[in-house]
Amino acid sequence: MKLKKIKQIAEYYKRRFEPYCKRVEIAGSIRRKKLNPKDIEIVAIPKKGFKNFKGVTFGFLRGKYIKDGDKYKQIELPEGVILDLFLCSPENWGNIFLIRTGNAGFSRWMMGFKIKEYGCVHSDGYLWKKKNGEFKPVKCFEEQDIFNLCNMKFIEPEKRHIKMR
Repeated sequence: MKLKKIKQIAEYYKRRFEPYCKRVEIAGSIRRKKLNPKDIEIVAIPKKGFKNFKGVTFGFLRGKYIKDGDKYKQIELPEGVILDLFLCSPENWGNIFLIRTGNAGFSRWMMGFKIKEYGCVHSDGYLWKKKNGEFKPVKCFEEQDIFNLCNMKFIEPEKRHIKMR
């Protein structure tokens, strides 16, 4: 689907999610301004948190729920596109938004290699750093927190591309 059309659909659903969320943004290939995105990725911080979010449906989503978890939902929309909804907390917004913006190669490089150079690991949606012999969560309120952690300048989404082998 062309970027302009899928972005309109994504913006519509983003607006519909806003009353249920503290924060909601479009991520993925739409945010990277790819010419022909294949899906819609939305990252959101629900107002009620994501505990017991499994089974929660939204009346405005008339599509078919393919996956229905606490932190991830995948819905086939009537418009003929898949919507991936990623739920997070304020403390891990930055890393989830970065990962879900991609591309896949860039996300794997950042979370699989780059953060390890600075003593961190990525697990269960959070960054963790070993302190006094045990791993403690690293709060990442914004993507910039991860770039700062890795001593990097912010990389604009449309420049985040690493080719997978």
